Formats: sequence, C-alpha cells, structure tokens
Amino acid sequence: GMLYSEEYVELVKSRLRPGGMAVTWLPTPRVAATMRKVFPHLLVFGDVIGIGTQEPLRVHWTWLQERVDMPQIWSYFRSTGIDLHALLMAVAGPRARITRLEADPRQETNTDLFPKDEWLLPSLLKKAYP
Repeated sequence: GMLYSEEYVELVKSRLRPGGMAVTWLPTPRVAATMRKVFPHLLVFGDVIGIGTQEPLRVHWTWLQERVDMPQIWSYFRSTGIDLHALLMAVAGPRARITRLEADPRQETNTDLFPKDEWLLPSLLKKAYP
C-alpha cells in the first residue's frame, strides 16, 4: 500500500530528471487520484497503467512501433512467451482507452499514515468496526 501513497509518489517525482516519467499500475481509482494529485499530468492507458509527468506527455507512436519491431526486442519477449504486440494493443491499440486524468479534489488519495488500498485493509476494518 505504501507504494501508492502521496509521500512515495512525491519521492519518485523528486528523483526524476527533466522530462522523466513515473509509470505505475493503477489498481484502484484512489491510486489514480493519488498519482494525479502529485503529478500535473497523468496519462492513463487502458484504465490500468498510469504515466505521471511534469510536462504533458506526447506519445510518439511511430517510434514505439519501431522499437517493438526491433529484432532484439521482439525475440526477447517471444523467448519469454509474451506476445508484445497483443500486450501493447490492449493498452495502446486503436480500441484501447487512453485518457488524460484531471485532478478531482473530492477524490480520496492514499497517504503513508493511512494507505486505504493496503492489502486486506478494507476487510480488516469491516471486522474491527462493524
């Protein structure tokens, strides 16, 4: 849960070089809201992958496709049993949902003191406070 806290994301942001980006899985809307609170720009791929940046992210699709098609990259992923094209199509293909998430001050976020998306935390709280 701490990996999804505002404090952790702030730490990641503080270590990025100019033009750097933070990439994470977005398992819950609260995690997306936490990333968006810290980063001025958040691009969300397929509702599951978030890329936070200081400046608007411009995706260079031609460059990405050229990289994916490089023999050494293609052969590496094929040797692991991963269909890289299918994986990318799911999050960045023509039918994928790609959105720029706007900040919503009403949306709850995670903090170090109370990481609401901690493993099993909701069920533990329900038992402790019926």
